[in-house]
Amino acid sequence: MTPKQWKRLFARTLLWAGFLVGGAILIVFAFTTWHVYTKERDARIQHKNEVHALSELSNRKVVLTENLQKFDTPRGIEEEVRKRFPVAKPGEEEIMLIAPKPTPKATSTSNTAFWKGLLDWWPW
Repeated sequence: MTPKQWKRLFARTLLWAGFLVGGAILIVFAFTTWHVYTKERDARIQHKNEVHALSELSNRKVVLTENLQKFDTPRGIEEEVRKRFPVAKPGEEEIMLIAPKPTPKATSTSNTAFWKGLLDWWPW
């Protein structure tokens, strides 16, 4: 081989080695970029879930605070005791409210009269 051919072979080999190293670096960058993207996506989803949980806890805190403020008054304590236990003060009586019995609906007599008249014609 001539020196010119050797130079060409060396240049091609160097060029292909550069392509392979550059491709390997691109692949590494692609994998690390994908890894960072998936971590960011998971962090965004977790952040959204945490914000939702925080708002639920804030609402629950408001409700519990209101319930605690009820227990600061004697009326609130009495209301809760009456709700949980069947108790009454001395002198109180029980009132039972009974719903009126429903009246039966009027049936159509023309329909039954028609069938009764039809059956009367039938010889048994």
